[in-house]
Amino acid sequence: MDFILKMLRSLNLRCPNCQQGRILRNWIEVNRACSSCGYVFMQETGDFWGGMVFSYTYAGFTALAVAGVLIALDLFSIGARVYAAVLAGAASILLLHPITRANWVTLMFLTRGHYEEYRPPAKKE
Repeated sequence: MDFILKMLRSLNLRCPNCQQGRILRNWIEVNRACSSCGYVFMQETGDFWGGMVFSYTYAGFTALAVAGVLIALDLFSIGARVYAAVLAGAASILLLHPITRANWVTLMFLTRGHYEEYRPPAKKE
């Protein structure tokens, strides 16, 4: 249950370590590290691919949901249902992009945040 709550907390697009710094620099770019605590969001160059997996998964579920609703309503032709489902999936990729990145950063924090290369640097006294 703690895992689910932490993943839901990623919807605020804040650092999973301190909940202060912003994960995203803008709509597309992920910050290298938290501006507040220094936790490293993207250590490896290929770390952004995980966000793509989340994005395509959400797009698939969105397309299936739209298709299911349109099939249940039975008001449109098969072609219109397919086009609507594809457009809904594509729109979800664009609209949910920040959330998918935050989900991925939070998942990396929960699975490998304890490694030294991700932890914030020690504070100098």
